[in-house]
Amino acid sequence: MRFTKKTVKALIIKELKDYYRNPIVLIILFLPTFFTIFYSNIFNDPSLKINICINSGIIFSGLFLPPYLITEEKDNRTLDALILFSVHSYEFLVGKLLHCLFFSLLSNMLSLFAFKLKFTTFLQIAILMFISLVGIILIGTLIGLMCRNQPEAMICSIIIISLLYMIPIVENINVVTSKILLLLGISNMDLVIKNIINGKGLFYSGFSLLVMVVWVIVPVFIFSHIYGSKKLE
Repeated sequence: MRFTKKTVKALIIKELKDYYRNPIVLIILFLPTFFTIFYSNIFNDPSLKINICINSGIIFSGLFLPPYLITEEKDNRTLDALILFSVHSYEFLVGKLLHCLFFSLLSNMLSLFAFKLKFTTFLQIAILMFISLVGIILIGTLIGLMCRNQPEAMICSIIIISLLYMIPIVENINVVTSKILLLLGISNMDLVIKNIINGKGLFYSGFSLLVMVVWVIVPVFIFSHIYGSKKLE
């Protein structure tokens, strides 16, 4: 596998230059703080409040920002140039999404300060957010790569976000839906957050962490395959 620091550095610098000129990026990165302020005044249960705020921040920043950035590359015809100049899929992922992950994680972590958590609880939830955010961002990246333009990517993102928000509603409908939800990364994140808040710790449910890691690994291979197919085209 070819992976050069020079290429990744060039991609990161290019993205950072585009960030401060793009108000959409700033709006999306502000969303976790908005959700924290909004939901903190609605729910009283600390566990439920933290779960909803983290879910909303991660889902929106992960499923809106990467598709927007990648389809923007398509509109500007720069994605074709990157593929033609033999930028490897892993170089593209790191160079394009590292800053996206950093700023999204920072934004979501800042929103956690509103809950006045103990340091060990804060640290464990931050680690959990990192794992979950990587998986969500990778899914958002797949959306951007497969969609033809920004409106199409935004519609797909909204559909997926709506489905994720329905998880608490359908969770206890029957045994089948409960078992299906056990395979979703976001559902397992909610379970681990409850464990952490209840004092059971980050590693109390090893299966949940495993599912979350799988939701990080699988999208990477899917992205690499789709990216490689586009290169052949």
